[in-house]
Amino acid sequence: MRNRISCSAQTLTQLEPAMIRSVVGGQVYGLGNQYFTESRVRILETADGTVSAEVSGTFGIYTQTVKLRSGVLATKCSCPSNEKPFCRHCVAVLLQHYQEMATEEAPAQEPDPPVVSAQEARQSDTSQSTDFNFRDVTTFVDWMQSCVGGLGRDPSLPVLPKLPPGAVRGWGEAIDSLHRQFLDSEEARMETQMNLQAAQEQIVSFTQALDEARREAKDAQGACAGLQTEIKQYQESLSDADNVREQRDRGAQQMKVTREELQKKTSELSGIVEAISHLSQNLKE
Repeated sequence: MRNRISCSAQTLTQLEPAMIRSVVGGQVYGLGNQYFTESRVRILETADGTVSAEVSGTFGIYTQTVKLRSGVLATKCSCPSNEKPFCRHCVAVLLQHYQEMATEEAPAQEPDPPVVSAQEARQSDTSQSTDFNFRDVTTFVDWMQSCVGGLGRDPSLPVLPKLPPGAVRGWGEAIDSLHRQFLDSEEARMETQMNLQAAQEQIVSFTQALDEARREAKDAQGACAGLQTEIKQYQESLSDADNVREQRDRGAQQMKVTREELQKKTSELSGIVEAISHLSQNLKE
């Protein structure tokens, strides 16, 4: 699948995630972001505003080429998807490229250790000893309320708050895991549906080609029948010509015999005329 769109960015590194999401929409962006977060993208080559990559999809590995030149973003993917303006696999490649470029440009520095107050330390100890406390449950409930609208739809839920190990944290991790599993199955269903649609389109194309071949074969059969009729007519004409030739030969033979008989009769008549002439002369004498 090939696509070309106008782009305000001058380089691929300027394509921030928010800009990509605004272009492709939440659903396609969410699927591409999931591929990216699951480390399914492998950048093969980056040079002169062009990125070549591979993405591991549900049914195989697809190859992508993304170019940004003169304000035009051109994408190419070997997948059968009809997502516009470009597919989830190209979204994942752009996110991976953005992260790698940001990592290369960012200065390496050690993160500062988190500052934990004595009160938080005591609360942590208390939560670990009692598995969860009221504050943790309240935090979890607030997080759940923010997740309700996106469960089963959005590719990523709000970030799970930092909760101490225990039951409450386990609840959040279990919900997030179930949400991801549901999206994975939904993505597999959508990709299967798209592959099925592509297969149906191919079947329609093959059926049309078969119908066209049948029409051509029928036309060829009609032309062949016409040729056979003409051949039969030619054969009949040749037979008539043979009959005429035979009649001509018989007529010529009869004419030859008649001519010979006429010559014979002419010779006999000449003899009789000569005899009569001779007799006539004798009588005169």
